[in-house]
Amino acid sequence: MNALRQVLYFSRASVALTDSEVRQILWISQRNNRIADITGCLLFSGRHFAQVLEGDSRQLDAALLRIGNDKRHSEIVLAIDHVVSVRRFPQWSMGVLFKADLIDMLETLITSQSVSDDDAFKILGEMNPDSLMGAL
Repeated sequence: MNALRQVLYFSRASVALTDSEVRQILWISQRNNRIADITGCLLFSGRHFAQVLEGDSRQLDAALLRIGNDKRHSEIVLAIDHVVSVRRFPQWSMGVLFKADLIDMLETLITSQSVSDDDAFKILGEMNPDSLMGAL
């Protein structure tokens, strides 16, 4: 078995998405991730996505390929890709958070195309597996 891997990426929504469309993304992600034993969290600012995925390296590569081909977002920036010893989101095949207050920060990070570890981990710190997850 491969080591447990965690990735974090940011992207810009290509079109305005309704709450219903974001929920559909969440449901499809939950289904696919359960099958692939991937856990994680999707943060949506209204204009941007930040997503953490955790799992087997091969499964994450396949998920990232699907994500990269998804026309609902663009300008994907991979901010973190490392081996971890434990999952941050062990109970979430995909949780979701809506945080409009991160619009400016995510815009800056996506536009710069270069994300420092400090900035990446700051966004990761905003993604807490708590009782608010799943709420839009």
